[in-house]
Amino acid sequence: MTTFSDWMVGCFDNRATPVFSIIICVWGTVFVELWKRRQARLQYMWHVYKLEGKEPIRPQFAGKLQEDPVTKQKDKVDYSRAEKRSKLAGSGLFVAFMILLVLASLVAVTVYRLIFEHDWLTDDAVESLPGSSLLPTLTASLIQACIILLLKVLYRWISWQLTRFENHRTQSQFDASLVVKLFAFNFANSYVALFYIAFFRSARYEKGFVGLGSKYRDSCGDTNDCMTMLTVQVAVLMVVLSLHKFAGDYLWPWIKKKWNEYRDRKNKQDGDVIELGHPGMTQGEKELIQHIIHQRQLPQLDMQKWDNYLLTEYSDKVIMYGYLMIFAAAFPLAPLLALIVNLLYLRLGDAKRLMWKTRRPIVQIAKGIGIWQKLMYFINAVAVISNGFLIAFTSDFGKEIGERYGQDGRLWLLVVFEHATFIFMLVVVVFVPDVPHDVQVAKRRDKVVIDQAIAKTMKKPMVLDTSVQA
Repeated sequence: MTTFSDWMVGCFDNRATPVFSIIICVWGTVFVELWKRRQARLQYMWHVYKLEGKEPIRPQFAGKLQEDPVTKQKDKVDYSRAEKRSKLAGSGLFVAFMILLVLASLVAVTVYRLIFEHDWLTDDAVESLPGSSLLPTLTASLIQACIILLLKVLYRWISWQLTRFENHRTQSQFDASLVVKLFAFNFANSYVALFYIAFFRSARYEKGFVGLGSKYRDSCGDTNDCMTMLTVQVAVLMVVLSLHKFAGDYLWPWIKKKWNEYRDRKNKQDGDVIELGHPGMTQGEKELIQHIIHQRQLPQLDMQKWDNYLLTEYSDKVIMYGYLMIFAAAFPLAPLLALIVNLLYLRLGDAKRLMWKTRRPIVQIAKGIGIWQKLMYFINAVAVISNGFLIAFTSDFGKEIGERYGQDGRLWLLVVFEHATFIFMLVVVVFVPDVPHDVQVAKRRDKVVIDQAIAKTMKKPMVLDTSVQA
């Protein structure tokens, strides 16, 4: 009788998997290229495409006062290169330590899953309860998701402290360094367990996993259940992380708001509230005061200095993008799930949170999404390599190719998939212009108008006031 695991393998791991993976990888490039066009249009509409100039020094920058040889004025300068390199090296070592902590958590969760499979899950339970064979994988995935959430919150604070320690001169340098740290850790924290299941679980351990004994070997087995486990892990992580984000961004501000309203009502009942205004106020003035009181009851958008709303949103969106791109061959429903989650969060999370659940944030002008665009290109490149190896060495399709043509057949499958996908992606990058044609024409028109106005001003004779006042 077909089990639930076999049904999942048939649905997500079949001959259509390589074609679907190529489509997703090419779509990722199309998505980024279309965003670049959209970004160019918004830059022109909001007049920020010429946003340049000398960036001011961060108030928190602790430099040494030194006279500028040009302006002859004292200005803050950076520390010596050796001191800057030592600080960057210290931050790098701490990031490496946190990544090792992620690997340690992976080992702990894997040991739990093996003990569950071999000691706690009996054969009678597997036969009597359909789908019980997935219980170790499902519970281990939930534990891994909780660990990811805890480490992500912890590292968000640590990365902010490390970036402060590095003492960057400008805010853009500070943000770029912070983004690199956040992405490097979140990439390892979110994907290392999935990479282990996809590419390293099939390795043979004679003494068992981490020397636990031959009984506790962690392998794909005769049924090649690595793809099934990877599918379950990706699905659980996407759902749990989305629910946690929704709870933190929507439910928690709502609870804070209700608590503030309750506290104000209690203070009013106790007579601790001072009535604002005067008896002769108009209805509009009363509504304005009520609006001010309502805004005071709302929590801040950034609850802590280290909890930057914009960086957190960028990080979460890019990590979600990585799930659906890097592991498209394992979980084809990931794009649909990401679309549903983002559509719901757009209305229930972002819109309500910004408009009604928190105080309005201070708008910061920017030319684009910055380094995040390069990180999305990086994820697209990793996705091609990851899906290629998944299809060639982990999927049942690759296993069939190996049985028919040997190990060389798998290698040729990997090479053909990666080269074909990269060629399609290169064609998209070359033939899709970064700036729409109408925006290019509008920019040229603006430049011509400005040049004509300058030329007209230069040719106009200067009128001198020769009148003399008595």
